[in-house]
Parts: sequence; structure tokens; C-alpha cells
Amino acid sequence: MGNDRKDSDSVSVDVEVPPSPVPGIGNLSEFALALDLPKPLTIDEKKFLLAVERGDLANVRRMLQKAARKHHFNINCMDSLGRGALTLAIDGENLEMVELLVIMGVETRDALLQAINAEFVEAVELLLEHEELIHKEGELYVSNSIYHLLLHPTENVAIYKYTGSMECFSGCY
Repeated sequence: MGNDRKDSDSVSVDVEVPPSPVPGIGNLSEFALALDLPKPLTIDEKKFLLAVERGDLANVRRMLQKAARKHHFNINCMDSLGRGALTLAIDGENLEMVELLVIMGVETRDALLQAINAEFVEAVELLLEHEELIHKEGELYVSNSIYHLLLHPTENVAIYKYTGSMECFSGCY
């Protein structure tokens, strides 16, 4: 099962790929693909997330424009901690970056909840306005999920800090 390789110094290297824990899937690499685990970031994705984290608007704009033309990296990529570009911009309280990312088409996903948790009011307002613009008739608003979380406080206590009161939600439904 191992792969033998001879180096120029005649050193033998034996690499053993662990078998998959699931029958029918050859090795661990194939197992990871079958589980649809996240792929490692490309160099361009790492540079993109780093530029967002540093607040480098000019480079982020340039990279997003290039990505829109060539599709050479995923603008919705996430680092090993599960943080995407919007999360990094919200954590850094960089409203201009949040606005740029939203305008350029980065998926908002749970950015609204992230902004509420970070008590970043301007980003909350921007994301709510964006949601209003992209909302399609007949679909639920993303903000409806906030009401669900308010009814189930153990899921996200930080929302209480933003709303300040739970009176309306104690018997609304």
C-alpha cells in the first residue's frame, strides 16, 4: 500500500496512506472528499481574507473585481476558524469594508447575527437594508430567523443586548 520513492541521496521514503473508516472508500483523502469537508484555501483566498482583515479596501476591491471577471477564487471562502470575509470585516468594525463586500456580492449568510452579536449597529442597519433590496416575494426575510432566536434565548443570548427588551416577544406567537 505504501509508495516508495528514491531520493538522489538514495534515501528510501515509505508513505502509508491510512485506509478509510468507511467500506467502499479507498483511503482517507477520498473519505474527506466524500464527507464534503472544506478544501484548503488557495493562495489568492488567503490573500483576500488577509486584506479584508487588515482593512485594505483598495486591494479587496481589486481582488473582487478580478474574481468577478476570472472566477479564480471563491469570494465566499472561509478560514480554518469558519470566518468569511464579512465576518472578518464585522469583527474589525469596518463599515466601508462590509459595504464593499455586500455590494460586490459576497454572501451575507449569518452576517446579520454576527453584526448583532458584535453590537455593530451600522452594519446591522446596512445588512437589513441589503436584505430589503434582495428580498423576493413569497420568501421569508432572514431577519425572521432573529425572531425565532428571540423566542429561544438559549440559542443566541447576545441578541438580547441589541434589542434591549423581550416584552413584545414573550407572547407574540
